[in-house]
Amino acid sequence: MSQIQHPPLPPGIRPALPSDIPRLGLLFVASFHYSPNTKWYRPYYPQYPEDMLAQYMAWSIRYLEDPQFIVLVATDALDPSERSKTEAHFPEGVTTGLGDDVKGGDQVPVATLVLNVGTERGRVWREAEGRVLESAELPSKPELRMRDRHQGHFDAMLGVEKAARARCGFERLVELDMLVTHPAYWGRRHGTKLVRWALEYSRVNKVGQGVVGPPMGMRVYLKEGFVEKEKMTWDGDEVCPEGLAKQIAVYEVD
Repeated sequence: MSQIQHPPLPPGIRPALPSDIPRLGLLFVASFHYSPNTKWYRPYYPQYPEDMLAQYMAWSIRYLEDPQFIVLVATDALDPSERSKTEAHFPEGVTTGLGDDVKGGDQVPVATLVLNVGTERGRVWREAEGRVLESAELPSKPELRMRDRHQGHFDAMLGVEKAARARCGFERLVELDMLVTHPAYWGRRHGTKLVRWALEYSRVNKVGQGVVGPPMGMRVYLKEGFVEKEKMTWDGDEVCPEGLAKQIAVYEVD
């Protein structure tokens, strides 16, 4: 592997830190409430919002703990009314995922991107950023009850996606694993800014990039130069009559 390079981070983008984890869990829930993915394999989440939040908190801890991931956040001025601008369900008492001393107008994470670059590239990233994350810095992972999950839907989705990733050569790519923006901050191009940094990472390191997602989220990737490779569909049933559709897209570099 040639020398690994890191594009400069644009204004308003920074690496995620352990102190961001409560906020990251909330951002995932606030955004994924609107995703067809959630309706398909987490259909019981409105009854068990604490289970979905616990899952995304655990994922956030793993992303910061595992060196194969680069995790960035985009910041913006806190909108004190942000809770009223999402229809997502949160456990009782969960508000912003921020400290008590944070006030309206303070710069806080409003979007996040997770890029799976592999262990070697990820370790170089952490060393370059001076942020070698020790397990002791991270909170304990919450108990996962997963009462919100439809296991049959989840297994069916996972099996089809795994085969499609193999056909599309994901083993030679970095993967844009997650991209979310809190609905209160939609339309401010935070997601676009994060994706463009990820694509610049691919260009300077001459490594292609893959992404998997439903059509509603795929538009931003296709607009930035990803090319659709496959479509996947799952038939509806009594739990989720509309079924599920997803796409795989790849960004190739010379």
